[in-house]
Order: sequence, then C-alpha cells, then structure tokens
Amino acid sequence: MQENSIDTSIRENYDKLGPQERRAADVILDRLDDFAIYSSAEIAELAGVSRPTVSRLYRRLGFASFAEVRNRARSLRGRGVPVYSEGTDGPSGIAAAQEHLRSLNRTVATPEYTTLVEALATAPSVHLIGFRNSYPVAMHLRNQLAQTRNRVDLLPLPGQSLGDRLPFLGPDALVLFIGFRRRPARFERYLDFCVEHELRVALIGDPSARAAGARAGTFLECPIDSPGAFDDYAAPMTLVSLLAHDVLRASGQDGQEHVSLATDAYEVLSELEM
Repeated sequence: MQENSIDTSIRENYDKLGPQERRAADVILDRLDDFAIYSSAEIAELAGVSRPTVSRLYRRLGFASFAEVRNRARSLRGRGVPVYSEGTDGPSGIAAAQEHLRSLNRTVATPEYTTLVEALATAPSVHLIGFRNSYPVAMHLRNQLAQTRNRVDLLPLPGQSLGDRLPFLGPDALVLFIGFRRRPARFERYLDFCVEHELRVALIGDPSARAAGARAGTFLECPIDSPGAFDDYAAPMTLVSLLAHDVLRASGQDGQEHVSLATDAYEVLSELEM
C-alpha cells in the first residue's frame, strides 16, 4: 500500500464507506490539524459511533490499527511534515534543543569544522545558498560574516536563478549550501553542478543531507529534529554564531580592521544606536 496520510486515504475511499464509517471519517477530516491528540475512543464519541466502527474504518483505509496511523504520522514528522502529538509540548522540546546544543561540542572538535572555518576566512569570495527553512540560517550567517570580511553574498538574488551566477564563480570561490530537510527537489542537482564545475563546496545540514554531504568537500551535520510539530533551529543558529566567531579569530588583524571600519561607518551614518 502506498504510504498515504489518513486524510488522503479517507478521500480516496470515501464513496466505499458505510454511513457510520463516514461519520467517523468526517470527524477526522474536521480535525486534521490536531488529529494526533485524539484517541480512537474520543473519535468514536465525537462521531456518535462505536469504537469497533472506528477500528473498522482504519482497516478499510488500509491501516492495520490506530497504532499504525500514529506511526504513519511519526514517519511524516521524520520527513519534516508538521504533525502535532499529545505530550510533546514545552519541556520535551526544550530538552531536545538542549541536547542538540550539547552536540555542537562534538561538531566544533571535528576536522571538518576547522576546514570550514579556514575556508570561510580565506576564500576570495563566499556564496551562501539556502532555500525554504534553510534561508534564514543562510541569511543570518551571511550577515554575521559580512561584519568580518568582504565579498559574502546570498545566492540567488531576487530575480535571478542559480544558473545566472554559478558558472561564473571563480574556482577559489567557496559555495556553502545550507540544506536542512524539506529541501527543494533540485537541491542536490545544484550541489552536484558546483562539484562538477570544480567549485569549492561545503554543506551544513541535518542527517537527511548525508548523501549530499558525501559529495560536498566539507559537511557539517547539525540536528534539528524535535518532539514537537516543527523542527528546532536552535542548534543551526548557534552554529552560525560559533562559525562567525571563529572566522573572526582566524581572520586576525584583517578581521579586526573590517569590524572597526564597519563600526565607524555606522556611527558616521547614524545607522545604529551606539
């Protein structure tokens, strides 16, 4: 059976359901946003049908049991689809975020981290690429690095495609992909294009990006999984801060002079509260 979600299965089989099964199905469709917080007994009560009717509905839709429906929801969550589950609020999410932050101690101790810091500090130009949820991480890293060095940009600019820029980057340019899950379908093709054209390529992503990371010159793995409905980006944003700090350190006097020039410009132009 194709791994459909519960709502897809209902819509594909609705005309085959009996009257009581349809009542239960209607209750589920009306509560898709928070379906995972309901038990089978609660669905039955809301629909005014028996629990065996709800169990029969799940079987007719291709699920062996309510447990399989929940497992399917967890599978969707593992692919980045927002799924709400009861008992995953507040403290559980904070605990997961804390564990992710602790994992950064291992990340910064790897040779790959040192290699990326050196590349970010010394490459003639740095080009950051991030789509969807990865875009804010790429933008934040761009803004932090721009305070310590020249020639850092985001690709593509509004109105551009990557084909407008990638073929014309010099071989010493660094292309850093930010690739957390639910990446666009062409993401790996973009990365492979850079590799094929002998550009320096690095990737920061979650474990789902390992296959792409194996083809990049440098890969830093950063967890984002969360017990809640949405991925947790505390660790990626903290990694950005760590990278920017270490790039400034690695840049030495040039980095300090860049910071001083930017600070003087802010004051002369009255752009920031000083």
